[in-house]
Amino acid sequence: MFRRAVRVVTLGGVDVRADPSLVLLVALLVWVLADRFVLRFPTTVALALAGVTALLLLVSIVVHELGHALEARRRGLHVDGITLFALGGATAIGGHGRSPREELAVAATGPWLSVVVAAAAGLVATGAERLPAGDVAAAAGLVAGLVGWLNLGLAAFNLLPAAPLDGGRILHALLWRALHDRRRATRVTSLLGVALGATLIGWGAWLTAGGRDVVPGVATVLVGVFLTAGAAGERRRDRDRPAVLVGGSGPRRPGALRSGLAAAGVAVVTVAALSVPMPFVEYRPGTATPIGPLVTIDGADTTPLDGETALLTVRLTRPSPVQLVAARLDADRELLPVARVYPSGVDRQVYLARERERFGRQFDVAAAVGAAAAGVPLEVTTAVVILEVDPAGPAAGLLAPGDVVLRADGAPVTSGAALAELVRGAVPDVPIVLEVEHAGGVREQAVTPTAVDGAPPRIGVLVQTGVDELLLPVDITLRPDVRIGGPSAGLMVGLTVYDLLADEDLLAGRRIAGTGTLDVDGRVGPVGGVAEKTLAAVGAGMDVLLVPAGEVATAERIADGRLDVVGVASLDEAISKLRSSVNA
Repeated sequence: MFRRAVRVVTLGGVDVRADPSLVLLVALLVWVLADRFVLRFPTTVALALAGVTALLLLVSIVVHELGHALEARRRGLHVDGITLFALGGATAIGGHGRSPREELAVAATGPWLSVVVAAAAGLVATGAERLPAGDVAAAAGLVAGLVGWLNLGLAAFNLLPAAPLDGGRILHALLWRALHDRRRATRVTSLLGVALGATLIGWGAWLTAGGRDVVPGVATVLVGVFLTAGAAGERRRDRDRPAVLVGGSGPRRPGALRSGLAAAGVAVVTVAALSVPMPFVEYRPGTATPIGPLVTIDGADTTPLDGETALLTVRLTRPSPVQLVAARLDADRELLPVARVYPSGVDRQVYLARERERFGRQFDVAAAVGAAAAGVPLEVTTAVVILEVDPAGPAAGLLAPGDVVLRADGAPVTSGAALAELVRGAVPDVPIVLEVEHAGGVREQAVTPTAVDGAPPRIGVLVQTGVDELLLPVDITLRPDVRIGGPSAGLMVGLTVYDLLADEDLLAGRRIAGTGTLDVDGRVGPVGGVAEKTLAAVGAGMDVLLVPAGEVATAERIADGRLDVVGVASLDEAISKLRSSVNA
């Protein structure tokens, strides 16, 4: 079948050959993988890293096939070598094996080694995440992560229960054992192989039709043809062999080296299953942090808080495979894909640093709004600043971090909430014109909002309402050692500043926690993790929980009567409702 294959190396007495068609596989891998690196690195570096990843995948395929070959040789079966070609790798082994036990051992070794390689790559990627942020750590993490996922995919595909895949051979061994008839087992797995191959051919043709996904479609068709031909070949070869009942060679006692390698493989997979973070983020309850001690006000008289105000946090954790399974089985645990939480192409440590900067900017706005509500004269000029641009969103290549949005369709944009409201109310696929300031110049930029899967329209930017100019006769500062990220503490910061400066007591001895962004016009905006923040408030023994008006139902369900949940749309409404509850 591979008459033009050339021997590349001999490993453990097994020849490894390369068919000329292997060039197609390498080219396809580099082309596909480069897209994963180009978000972070220049094109030439991205291509080089894609080439390294493709090479490591080929090494992984050799490890997979070498596992089959060495196990077969150990059991006395003839091995004619390993061939790498356009669709992966193949090991030429004489026959199924002389017994179900023997066939099962040979077939299972390859996928198991792919899982071990995936686990080892996952541990390397995890180690890279703990290195100082930089290009080297990012490159190592991305390469190792891709190698890990590709090996898991290789193992999963090969375990499909259809000839001539490893899963088909495993099923064949089990059926052979159960039916005491090798040929009947072969008929079943061959039919499954033909069915799988035909399905892939049909799917690939559908992908290719009309020019959609031509390259993946053609590759899928070729895999389907290969499986169909391989399954038919299994059936044909089995007809030429004498019928065999259960019997043949028995189990071989493994040597010390093989036992040691097997134990090492189990250890690597176990450690990875318990420690390698999956591409999901789980929200968990954080803490209820008192705000009063974090705030200092100079230049004005303040009154002590008669009670406590607290901001609520959530812990974002990356679950291991074991934790991921447990979370999937628990309906009360919230999981989101990493891409929904951390922007693509942005280092996680850099992202967390930006989130802390967002908290600082939100503190300035919230403190100013709270002081103004207490009667302190205030002049504030705001700027709606773009912090991040989704590289796959509508604004990619049109807007950039640092741009200041001045107007939208001719109307002034005074806050991030106002811009978000305008975009959510826009007609999908109809451009809106933004007036943007960048590097000292002002330009108009048309951006087309898109709506996906019934979600509101979006343009794919993260914005922050910053204080461009703040004239306040008092100095309100945040304790410098605070390491909290995101803008969701705005409501409670504003409320705390108001209570410290106003001539009334809103708390009346109560412990009040809350969450919600606060814009310069006093509007309260939605936040994430309300369920987990509610649990944090309950766990801290809070009396009242303030949440954005649209998220009351979630908080009430989780609180289950253990504290009073109050929904508010503005700081003025929060003050009014707390005042009313004191006077009630």
